[in-house]
Amino acid sequence: MELKLLKNKSIIKIILIFILTSFNILKAFSQEEEVGKIDNIIGKAEVFKGKETVELKKGDLVHPSDTIRTKENALVKIIFFDGADIILYENSELNIKEYKVDLESDQKSLKSIFENIKGKIRFFVKPDKNINNDVKYKTSNAVMGVRGTGGFIVAPENATETQLVVTTGKVELSNPSTPEVVQEVKENQWGKIEGDKPPPPPEPVTPELIAALKVTLPEGFDNPQPAVDEEKEEENESKSSTPDPIVPVEGKNEESEYFRIGPMASFGFFQFFSIGAEARLFHFLGISASYGGISNFNLKNYPSLEDRINHNNNNTPIQDTSGNIQHLEGRVVIYPFFGSLFIGTAFGFRHLQATVDGCEYISQFGNDNSCVPLRAHLTVDTVYFAPQIGWMAVFDNGFTLGTELGVQIPVTSGNENFWSEILTTDQKQYSLVANSYAYQDFQRQIRDNFGDYFRSKTLPFWNIIKIGWMF
Repeated sequence: MELKLLKNKSIIKIILIFILTSFNILKAFSQEEEVGKIDNIIGKAEVFKGKETVELKKGDLVHPSDTIRTKENALVKIIFFDGADIILYENSELNIKEYKVDLESDQKSLKSIFENIKGKIRFFVKPDKNINNDVKYKTSNAVMGVRGTGGFIVAPENATETQLVVTTGKVELSNPSTPEVVQEVKENQWGKIEGDKPPPPPEPVTPELIAALKVTLPEGFDNPQPAVDEEKEEENESKSSTPDPIVPVEGKNEESEYFRIGPMASFGFFQFFSIGAEARLFHFLGISASYGGISNFNLKNYPSLEDRINHNNNNTPIQDTSGNIQHLEGRVVIYPFFGSLFIGTAFGFRHLQATVDGCEYISQFGNDNSCVPLRAHLTVDTVYFAPQIGWMAVFDNGFTLGTELGVQIPVTSGNENFWSEILTTDQKQYSLVANSYAYQDFQRQIRDNFGDYFRSKTLPFWNIIKIGWMF
């Protein structure tokens, strides 16, 4: 038995060593895989490869994870092996986070991510209707989804504004702080993002804007890679083909199949404390389920309730009310503007256990009036629906904050139970109260007026704050 265990342990060790070795080999191989080269350079520029900094030269190969930075009065042109290119103007920087080209499989694809863009760049992604392009350019406050497109990105290092100018094709522009707002910037249009604000609608490009960009290149610096005949063929294909559908900026997996879910807690008026789960799909649909309530709540705080149970307060004044309230609720909402504002409705079940304390004044021969304690108990189950409107923001890191208000409209009620007590040990007092009209009226007020309030009245609610985390 011990020999068998030792053999098993040895096999496991061999497997683990093999996996780790294979992983390191693959990792090293992927780091060595070149994706393009420096086609032209003016002035001084450098590339950061991990902790190593190397001065760039014309003809140098570039790899995923490389960060390229230009110095003052410098220009760098990168040609990628699939035909795309990027030009970095002076005092600019970008990181090649990912660059994967698959031309061997039936579904040819290009997936690349350029991030930490600073300064000014010109980009070009070669249009090809037979290749599924998924290319993203990212600055500190902007994400640009590119498919067969050319243009300029300006993101000054010490500023909080990103400008995008599209010269060919179209780009989808969004702010990671408000990913639900996406603007499509088409050919000869420009868009911008300021700070954490969502992008406004794009505007036409003007000659003054192009002049202000200062993107003129020295003569002979930029040599087109495709042959003239290929350029004309691609131009004719792009004119005859139908436009690409609008694809959200974060790509197919992150936007068109957008799904986030997480825990949520809320507090407010007449919904009290609630916990539950919230989900958001496709940016415009929200689904949630919650459970909550409160114990020993003074029911007189409900609007107009006290008026219903104090009609006979001279004979049987109400001294105290308390209730235990629980609710279970499911909710569906839509975000009509694909932002934070939502409208929708909930369908819920509310369980109320109420206790009402009062007393009845009686007079006995030879004694002053005394108030005999009374107590009534009532349970009411109500099914309701609750139209509502609210605001909920999901931040890029998942933190979620919102508020909502609406009304609970009863649909049906049932499973009611009512009983009352005369809280005295004096048999004469007990007998006087039990047979009095005032006691019967006290019972009627609680059973009918009080109960009817929760059975049929439309009640407002306001969840002042909803807070949670969406994954």
